[in-house]
Formats: sequence, C-alpha cells, structure tokens
Amino acid sequence: MNEGDGDILAFLTGREEIEDVAKVLREKAKLLPPNAKKLIVCPLYAAQTDEQQKAVFEPTEPGCRKVLFINH
Repeated sequence: MNEGDGDILAFLTGREEIEDVAKVLREKAKLLPPNAKKLIVCPLYAAQTDEQQKAVFEPTEPGCRKVLFINH
C-alpha cells in the first residue's frame, strides 16, 4: 500500500458524528502495520476550548499524518 504525503481533511455534519468517527479511527489506527505512518486524530468543532482548537494547527510530527475532522 502506498500512502500519500500530507494530512487528511474530512468534513462531517456535527460534533457527535465527529466524536464517533474519531473514536472509531483511533481504534482502527491501532491495527495498522508497524511500518505505516502514525495517525494523529484531530476533531475540530466550535464547542472545544481555544487550546483544543489551536492544537489542531500544530505542525505534524515526522512519520505521522494528521486526520482532521471538521464540522461542515
């Protein structure tokens, strides 16, 4: 499997859906092969604190891919 570079952006319909999908992805990410890039799951919605929202925009660590779930 050939992974692309860069982060992944997904638009979802609301906070509950974002939290549900983020939870599932965190569990599925544990099943990735050891040589796969680590996934950093980042939900983003208005009800989060400023600190939580700012953390989403931190640079992605080498060897990782950030998955952003944003309220559409």
